[in-house]
Amino acid sequence: MVIIPPGRFRMGDLDGLGDDNEQPVHGVVIAHSFALSRHEVTFAEYDHFARSTGRTLPDDEGWGRAQRP
Repeated sequence: MVIIPPGRFRMGDLDGLGDDNEQPVHGVVIAHSFALSRHEVTFAEYDHFARSTGRTLPDDEGWGRAQRP
């Protein structure tokens, strides 16, 4: 896990070279720090968590599970 500190940034395509869904550019404020995983969580890791806590397994949309993120 890594800590993401509070701060602000501009989200979106600042150069006008990206996709339509990257517009409009807008300001984002992160008011409180939070922790984020340093590495992707695999289906195997999440499936273990889900089964242990009685949660529904997410759909892999036909890609397969195991070590896929």
